[in-house]
Amino acid sequence: MFAGSANGNVAPIRAIKGQATLLARTIHHLAVDTVHDELVVPNPFAEAILFFKGGADGEEPPIRIIQGPKTKLRWTDNVEVDPIHNEVFTTQRLTNSILVFDRDASGDVEPIRIIQGPKTRLNTPARVKVDPINNLLVVGNYSGTGTRGILIFNRTDHGDVAPRAIISGPKTGMNKGGVKRFAIYPEGRTIFALIKQVKEAGDGFVGVWSYDDNGDVPPLAMIKASPTTQIETPGGIALNPEDNEVILDGGGSPPKVLVFHAPELFN
Repeated sequence: MFAGSANGNVAPIRAIKGQATLLARTIHHLAVDTVHDELVVPNPFAEAILFFKGGADGEEPPIRIIQGPKTKLRWTDNVEVDPIHNEVFTTQRLTNSILVFDRDASGDVEPIRIIQGPKTRLNTPARVKVDPINNLLVVGNYSGTGTRGILIFNRTDHGDVAPRAIISGPKTGMNKGGVKRFAIYPEGRTIFALIKQVKEAGDGFVGVWSYDDNGDVPPLAMIKASPTTQIETPGGIALNPEDNEVILDGGGSPPKVLVFHAPELFN
């Protein structure tokens, strides 16, 4: 998969770093806009969203910054870009909301849409994924006393609106810890979610759900933590549908990235 020396000591081809970049010391999440060749990075400490050129290198400043009181950004540690509809999304766990901005926006600008209110069932939302093909938003709730699980909204929802579907309950396995990390497969209308039932090693799994699921439903398929799978405390997930691969941060010690060939999950 990667070119380099046999011991894996591979140098990056570029590194964006330095004071002028305005990057925070902690980056939990970022988005890649391949259509417009941009990187979108949140800065939770500055309560800002930074946009870089795709080829940025060194101490190169952002080309745009969304920041200021009108934005309603608070401890923003996640971001999602929809290059088709020119929109940027972020969940706000401190205000239980989803903010949507124009992708070209810069400065102290108001969101173009806000999903927030008791009907939304948003409760410490960790991540949002946008599906511009099926015009849906998928959100993971991960803690608190409210709904722990996956919420599905229409992409253009605004205000205090109820989700079109809620996947949550004991049969899902999400009821103890909720969902912080997940990936979507728009072509298959499926959601691949990392589930950590407890913080102990060996109790996590990858569950696959359909967009059409609703309620307390078990996953359609699972990859469970075990000595065979080498999954311990999974911390991140990515999909490579072209090669039918599920890619995980397997957690544990030593750290590892696990690649599963699972065509049955994509077909």
